[in-house]
Amino acid sequence: METTEILKKVRQIEIKTRGLSNNIFAGQYHTAFKGRGMAFS
Repeated sequence: METTEILKKVRQIEIKTRGLSNNIFAGQYHTAFKGRGMAFS
């Protein structure tokens, strides 16, 4: 592999992971824990 090919692949991985992390912080996160949440008054 040449350096340019490696850089292209790294760039693609960065874009994919950035999109996944944005989805998590945008409310698309599903918790693994079941039950009621906490209520603050």
